[in-house]
Amino acid sequence: MTASPWLISRRQDLLWLIGPALLSFALVAVYYALVGPLHVGHAVVVAMFYLPWAIAFDGSHAFATYSRSYLDRGFLTSSVPFATLSLLVFALGPALVLGFAFWKDGGLLRSFAVTFNRFALTWGYFHLCRQHWGIASLYARKAGEHDPVGRRLEACLLGAGLAFPYVFFTSQFYQPLGLAERLGAPEQSFDEVATLLLWVALGALLAVTSLRSRASEWSRGIRSSFGSLAIACSSTGTFLLAASSVGFERAMSLACAITGVAFAVSAVACLLWLAVRIHGGRWPSGPKWLLISSALLAHNGVFLLGLPVPIAVVAITIFHNLQYHRIVRYYSRNTYLAAGRGTLVGRLAGSVGLFIAAAVLFGAVTTVSKQLVNQLLENEFWNYLVGAMFWGIAFHHYVLDAVLWRPSRSTALARSLNVGAVAGEASA
Repeated sequence: MTASPWLISRRQDLLWLIGPALLSFALVAVYYALVGPLHVGHAVVVAMFYLPWAIAFDGSHAFATYSRSYLDRGFLTSSVPFATLSLLVFALGPALVLGFAFWKDGGLLRSFAVTFNRFALTWGYFHLCRQHWGIASLYARKAGEHDPVGRRLEACLLGAGLAFPYVFFTSQFYQPLGLAERLGAPEQSFDEVATLLLWVALGALLAVTSLRSRASEWSRGIRSSFGSLAIACSSTGTFLLAASSVGFERAMSLACAITGVAFAVSAVACLLWLAVRIHGGRWPSGPKWLLISSALLAHNGVFLLGLPVPIAVVAITIFHNLQYHRIVRYYSRNTYLAAGRGTLVGRLAGSVGLFIAAAVLFGAVTTVSKQLVNQLLENEFWNYLVGAMFWGIAFHHYVLDAVLWRPSRSTALARSLNVGAVAGEASA
């Protein structure tokens, strides 16, 4: 009997892992109907879209990560160092805000706040793009694909194909986000911010080096987190230095051109590679290419329309949210429910209603609090400081996912996801 190429089942995968791309377009269509023929006010439409999504989908999917980690006694028992040290990510943003607040009497604080918010958004976007790639990797393994050349070409296609619309949207449809961007910051101040970020990158790199001799899973997780921080700070700092030299508009246009060319070249290379495979009788995984195609269509279709940022964020991220919830649900039922309902995670896995109630409550508390800070705190220092604290929830979610979803390093996880030993991750 031939093994199924689907991760859960054909119906479930199409509904939850691939099909949500259609929901992205449906939300865009509803937005245009509301602000167009129905003449609903823009602010009302944004609130109608953003708040329900943030509470019911985005905040709740962060809770799903905690149900898979801190509510799991087995995880806490086996990963005490990582579970403890990963909490330091909550201090990352506030520590940087405090540092810039006192550096040169706070003269660089606003410039740093602009940089930090854009960095946070970009990390979030990378996180959801990485999840698409992780699920595509699982499909490849289910289909028995082991072609390293094809895997690299697919990674280039998905990476460039998702980076291009994000860079294009940011470059061509710029919209000020947050208090710092609304107030404005002088371009010449960003080179000093860049220099300090490069020093942070150096410190993170030294931390990676010091942990290299340790082979435990928790040290790999911390090392991966510091490595990501080093890459993020060094790339952000380098971009800021370049932008300070040639101007932000020109730097963004150049980044847009580079990612666009990379997208086109990788698309042509993948098409040629697929033609060679099919000609040789080696058909690629259908579900994998449905996923890759749906992600590319959704991201490019939404971002290239030049929508308001909150609408674009909702339309793109809900795809990621539904994927994540379904993967976590599948894992939890196969892991915790199989072990019985005696634990909290077992009860959450066994009751959809209980899980939804807990997840939505978590989303409501974190979302409403964050929005109140954004709207009511007009003092720059406190707005940036408390806002950075709330970003810590998202950062912690990204760091946890970078370690939790690696079937290639966990036979128990591979068994729960029914994929065997996988060379890849199911999430970012």
